[in-house]
Order: sequence, then C-alpha cells, then structure tokens
Amino acid sequence: MAGMRMTALAAGLGAALAAGPDDANAQATEIVIPLETGGEIVMDVRDVAFETQTAIMDHLAACIGAAEKTRDVCVGEAAELMAGERLGIVVRETRAVLLPLSDEIGIPMEDLIREPVFCEYAPGPSSVQECAAAVESARLVGLDYRIAEMRATRLETE
Repeated sequence: MAGMRMTALAAGLGAALAAGPDDANAQATEIVIPLETGGEIVMDVRDVAFETQTAIMDHLAACIGAAEKTRDVCVGEAAELMAGERLGIVVRETRAVLLPLSDEIGIPMEDLIREPVFCEYAPGPSSVQECAAAVESARLVGLDYRIAEMRATRLETE
C-alpha cells in the first residue's frame, strides 16, 4: 500500500513538475510521503518557489539513491529543508509587515512577536488584523520547523 501511494505521489509530483512552475504552485499545498517505519511526513509547500521544491525533491532522490542513509532519514531531511524554506519566507513577510508598524507605534518588532497583544496599538482595524495575522503565521511556521527538525533527528536515531 505504501509503495502504491508513493508511486501515486511520484506520478502527481511528476505531473506537477511537467506542467510548469505556475501550474505546480497552484496544484500542491503539501506533499505527503509515507515512511517505511510507519506513518507519514507531510511537507507544507505553500509559498515555496517551484524551483526550490524541485531542488529539495532532487536532494531527496539523490539521498535515497546514494543509499548511505535510510529512506526515512532522507525523507526527514527533505522535510526539514522544506520547513526551513517556508520559515525563511514567512519571516521575511512578517518583517515586511511588522517593521513599518514597529516604527510607527514605537514598539520593537521582537516585542510584537513575543506579545501579539501589542498589535492592538496599530493605527487601524486592518493594521491590527494584519499585525496579528503576521505574528500568528510566523509562530505557526516556526513550530512547523521545530517539529520537522525534531522528527528528522528522531528518524536519524532510530
């Protein structure tokens, strides 16, 4: 069953890659790869550039092909790379939202992230909402990265 699912995943990924960057980005928000040891790894690929997704999948294929590590370790590494990419993207987006707001209301960006209640000092309802959404997004993607990092470490030690 896992082999069939992996084959279907590979076929879907291949179709997305063949369709081109715009179609591939529109088609996939996550990639699910079953683990040999049971369970699966879900990689959130929202906002990750098509070329970056391709590079990470190429890295995964090369790792598996080299047979120096178990398949699950390779998958864990790829998931960590993907989560790191998403984190970098969201951090840049969050900074773009919070830096001007930070200057305007006089509260350091780090404090806005640590204490999102400070977003309430934004000059208008849309600014408050934008600040809160940026902070929440950064926090969630940061947690996703930590989970991917811990999972990769766990897979390596098993």
